[in-house]
Amino acid sequence: MYTKKINAIHLSVNVDATNLVEYRNNNTRKKISYTAYMIYIVSEVLKNFPELNIAVKRSKFFPKVVQYETINAKFMLDKEINGQKKNISFVIKDSDEKKPEEIQEIIDKCKFSDYNTSIFFKETRLIEAQPQYLRRLISFLIYKNLAKRHRIQGSFMITSLKDKDLITDALFLNSSMSISLDKLKNIPIVKNNEKFYKVIMNLTMTFEEHVLNSTLASNFLSEIKNKIENFK
Repeated sequence: MYTKKINAIHLSVNVDATNLVEYRNNNTRKKISYTAYMIYIVSEVLKNFPELNIAVKRSKFFPKVVQYETINAKFMLDKEINGQKKNISFVIKDSDEKKPEEIQEIIDKCKFSDYNTSIFFKETRLIEAQPQYLRRLISFLIYKNLAKRHRIQGSFMITSLKDKDLITDALFLNSSMSISLDKLKNIPIVKNNEKFYKVIMNLTMTFEEHVLNSTLASNFLSEIKNKIENFK
C-alpha cells in the first residue's frame, strides 16, 4: 500500500441516538445495522456540503482540488481470507440515492459473499495477488488519479475504529474524511423525579489538515448530530 504521513484533525461530539435506536428497534421488516443508517445519514447531509465532497492532488507548484458531483460511501468489514481475518473495504456508489434498506442489502451481500469468488472483491483480489512493490505502485497511481480515487476510496468512510492513530492510517487510503462510531451507551437521566435512559453515541470525524475547512467540517458534524437526534 502507498502511504504517507498526514496531519489529521479529530472532531468529536456526543449524540443523543435514542430516536435512532427506537426507530431501528421498531423496524420489524428488516434488521438494519447502524453502519447502514450512518451511511444514509452522512450521505444525506453531505449533499448540503458539496465543498466537503472533494479530493486534493498535492503538488509543490500546481496543487489540484476536485469537487465530486456524486457521493460514494466507504465502509470496512472483516473477511476471512486464506484462514486469516482481514479488514476489507468496499464502496457503495451513489449512496445518497439509496435508502437504509438498500444500503443494508449491499452490506449483507459483501459480508456474506465468498472473498475468493465474489465480484464485489474482484479488484481487491487482483491487487492483492501482485508482488508488494506492484501493490504499492498500484496504490500510488490510484492515489494520484482523482477520478479512480473517488470510485475506490469514496467521498467518506464509516468505521468503528477507536484508535485515532488507526483512523489516521485509514485516511492514507485515501478518503478525505472518516466518521468513527463508538459503542452506544445507556446514560441514566433524572427529570421531575423520574429516571429514564438516553442512548448516547460518540462520533469522531477525522480529516486531513489543509484539505477540509475546519469550520465547515464542524458545521457538517453538527448537522449529522442533528439528523441522528431527530431521526424518523
